[in-house]
Amino acid sequence: RKSLEMVARDFLATTQTADEKQIRKDHHIKAFKNPSEMVVALTLAATKKATLSWDRLIVLGIMSGLYISIGGAVALTVGGGIQPVMSTVINGTLVAAETQIKVPILSKLVLAMVFPIALMLILFMGGELYTGNVMVMTLGILTQKVTILDLIKSLGVAFVSNYIGCVLGALACWGMGLFTADPYASFIQEVMIPKVSNNFGVNLLRGIPCNMLVCTAICIANTAEDVVGKVVGVWWPIFTFALAGFEHSIANMFFATLAALHGASWNYGTWFWQNLIAVLIGNTIGGGLFVAVVMWRCFYVTGKPPVVVQSEEKITPSGATYTKSPAITRKNRPVSDLEVEMAVVKVEKSDDIELDSHTPVNSSAAKNKVDKDQKDKDTI
Repeated sequence: RKSLEMVARDFLATTQTADEKQIRKDHHIKAFKNPSEMVVALTLAATKKATLSWDRLIVLGIMSGLYISIGGAVALTVGGGIQPVMSTVINGTLVAAETQIKVPILSKLVLAMVFPIALMLILFMGGELYTGNVMVMTLGILTQKVTILDLIKSLGVAFVSNYIGCVLGALACWGMGLFTADPYASFIQEVMIPKVSNNFGVNLLRGIPCNMLVCTAICIANTAEDVVGKVVGVWWPIFTFALAGFEHSIANMFFATLAALHGASWNYGTWFWQNLIAVLIGNTIGGGLFVAVVMWRCFYVTGKPPVVVQSEEKITPSGATYTKSPAITRKNRPVSDLEVEMAVVKVEKSDDIELDSHTPVNSSAAKNKVDKDQKDKDTI
C-alpha cells in the first residue's frame, strides 16, 4: 500500500508541468468535487470512522444528539410560535377566533426552514450521526475499506449515543421550561400525532426518502469545497424532508422524549416500536441502499476507472505519452489525500490505463516511467 501511494504521488507530480501552470491561472480553483471524487472522499471518511476509539465515537455521537436537539428546539420555537391563522380581519371586520381561517402549512414551513441547522452543526463539528454513518460505512463495506465489525461498531455506538444526546437535550429543554406554556406545549403534541398514529409500515416508508435526502445533503456537503457551498447544499435537502413530513429516527428521539416529559397521552413504549424501530429500518434502507449502493455502483471505480476530471494527453521529450489532469493538482499546494487515493484506486483497479502506448500502469512500471519522465524534464 505504501509503495502504491508513493507511485501515485510521483505520478501526480509529473502531471503538473509548465504548460499546466500556464493553463491554470492563480485564480483558477476547483470549486467542487465531481461524483467520483466525492465517493472516494466518503470512502476515506469511512476508514477514518473505523479507526475512531470507543470514547471518541461515544462523545461525538452524544454531541450529535445534542445538535439534533438544538435544531429541534429552534424548529419547535418558530413553528409553535406561528398562530395557524391567515387573517383575523376580513373586509374590515374582526373574525371570531373560532372561525379564523387556519393555514397549518405556515408552522410546518418555518419549522422546516430552520431545522437544517442541526445537520450543519454535526457536519462542521465532526459529529457521528447514525443516519449519515449508514451511507458512509456502507460505502466503506462496498469498497472493501472497512469490515462488517467496523460497520456494526459505528452504527451501534452512534445509535445509542445519539439517543443519549437527544434525551439529554429534551431534559435540558424541559428543565429550562422552554415549552411548558401554550402554544408551544400543544404544538409539541401536535407534531407527535402523526408519528404515533401511523402504523409500522407507513412509518417505515416515510423513513426511506427521509434518509435519502439526509445522505444527499451529506454528499453535497462533501462535494462543496467552501463553507457557503456546504451550507446551501445541506439546507435544501433537509428543508425538503422536514416540509414533506418524512420521518427521521434520531430527530424523533428528541421530539418524542420532549413530548413525553410534557405529559403526552400516548405510550412511550408504543412509540418506540411503532415509530422509532420502523423509521430506523426505513432510514437504513434509504441511506444504505438508495444512496450508498447507487453511488458505489455508478461512480466508484470498477474495472476500467471513470474519468475523474477532464484529461489531456501530453507528449514528453522522449516521445512517450502520459495523461495530465489540470484539475487534479493545483499550483503551489501539496497533493491531498483524496488525490492520492484516486490515483491509487486507478493503479489498483486497472491494467489498461497506460502511461504510454506500451507500458500498463503497475507499481514498478509506473515508478520507472515517472523516473524516466522526470529525467527527461531535468534534461530539458
